[in-house]
Amino acid sequence: MNTQIVIKTPVLLISFNRPETTLIVFERIREVKPSVLYLAFDGPRAGKEGECEKCMACRKIVEMVDWECELHTLFHEKNVGCGYGPSMAISWAFETAEKLIVLEDDCFPSISFFSFCEELLRRYEEDKRIWIIGGLSIHSKSKYFGAYDYLFSHHAHTWGWATWKNRWEQFDMFIKDAPIFLKEGGAFNVYDYKPYVKRFNRKLKRVFLNIEREVKHSWDTQWDYVRAKNGGLGVVPRINLIQNTGAVNGTHNSIGGNAASIVTEEFEGQLSHPMFVLRNKYYDDYHYKHYLCQSNIRLLLNALVNRDVFKSYVRILKKRMGL
Repeated sequence: MNTQIVIKTPVLLISFNRPETTLIVFERIREVKPSVLYLAFDGPRAGKEGECEKCMACRKIVEMVDWECELHTLFHEKNVGCGYGPSMAISWAFETAEKLIVLEDDCFPSISFFSFCEELLRRYEEDKRIWIIGGLSIHSKSKYFGAYDYLFSHHAHTWGWATWKNRWEQFDMFIKDAPIFLKEGGAFNVYDYKPYVKRFNRKLKRVFLNIEREVKHSWDTQWDYVRAKNGGLGVVPRINLIQNTGAVNGTHNSIGGNAASIVTEEFEGQLSHPMFVLRNKYYDDYHYKHYLCQSNIRLLLNALVNRDVFKSYVRILKKRMGL
């Protein structure tokens, strides 16, 4: 892919209180000069000393937008949280956009990420089987990709991703129909790896039963759910296009293991597209066993090897135990 590109697809940057990582991600966005840019920044939490100054520092990047583009800003005066913050930002951007590339302030993309998303958003816009274009590739260059530059999975992650307005419009922060979904079998009707099915159903039930609390810090579980109940597929790239830079200081970082330490790469030349739009079951099975359903012991070992993800490990354990 040509790295000298100008992105026509709207880009949304979501930030809060990390000016350093926000600036790093913004500088990468600046390199591709999107024609439409959305900046959505949360406000400071009450009683957090120094946080107001950090939030204001993040917002100064609006002064650094030095290319011709359509600029939209959403700056919250008060903190809405890491559940409402991202979900509100995405819904806000989709009030005027039909498709969107989404980055949070700790998701550092390769240059190829933008053109990868743009090309596939265009290619699969009318194919309602595809719900998300992911940038993270945990098992990059594995044999499951074959000769293609991406595959289709039930599990594309939201560390740098893209989607369409007509998919996101079905998002429901309060997952009101989750009890019916669970009563009729839940994830047993979607996924075929029983340990993950049980974990998904258990987590969905916990989130629904505690929804008033959960919406303050969770939106990705609800997004996973709407894709699951619609049988939606996601795109996973052959090489990793996103590196997470906020594993230590992030307010909300739910992916553990060694994912935070995977470096980014660039695509060269034209993308090689899969011939058929079919879920790669072999990849998903591997992903279940070696990532999504890692044991608590394995997660701990990964965290000890990479101290940067230790807090993520603790957070995952708390979620699994319903704390």
